Amino acid sequence: MESLIIENFLIIKYAEIEIKKINVIIGEQSTGKSIIAKLVFLFQTFLFYQVKLLVTHLQDQQGLKRHLQKRFEELFPKYAWKEQVFKIVYRLDDMNFLIERYKDKSGYFKLQFTYSDNFKKFYNTTIRQVSKIAKSNNKVTQDIYSDMNDCVAKNIADFFQDNEKIFSTKILFVPASRTLFVKYFTNNIFPFWPIILILIL
Repeated sequence: MESLIIENFLIIKYAEIEIKKINVIIGEQSTGKSIIAKLVFLFQTFLFYQVKLLVTHLQDQQGLKRHLQKRFEELFPKYAWKEQVFKIVYRLDDMNFLIERYKDKSGYFKLQFTYSDNFKKFYNTTIRQVSKIAKSNNKVTQDIYSDMNDCVAKNIADFFQDNEKIFSTKILFVPASRTLFVKYFTNNIFPFWPIILILIL
């Protein structure tokens, strides 16, 4: 099961959503529909695409968190939430990913990214294995990169085995007033590509 919980972020006071293959978000203008869509995009692209690149480039836990923060601030500029305390939780089966902004004991705002121990263990184990391959001296560079990619792909497939279909999924957003676009994709692409579609109405 995949879900998203948002508490006091931008104009959203509280929202809890179960994410499915096709997600239709309906509401009046400026009620947070695009915020939800962007957050789903942030977590899914991070988890199923960018993690592979980060591991292959041997980014440690701090590098991973810096990358997530950078992507978060690209989608949601800091000036928009600089005075807010908020919490965003993305859940995928037994994994939790948390983005939280709070005030510490000194009264300063802190932005924190945390995730489940099982994901942390998976990431650290994969980094160690890839690092060992990278240090191999008895192979040509091309073979080393190939082995690194194979190792990452296998570990990801094993770890996310219950969500195997998501790895070949296209994540698409359809803004309001794009009915022709929806019709085109429905008639021409759905039979061929697995797609997570977020339709904003």
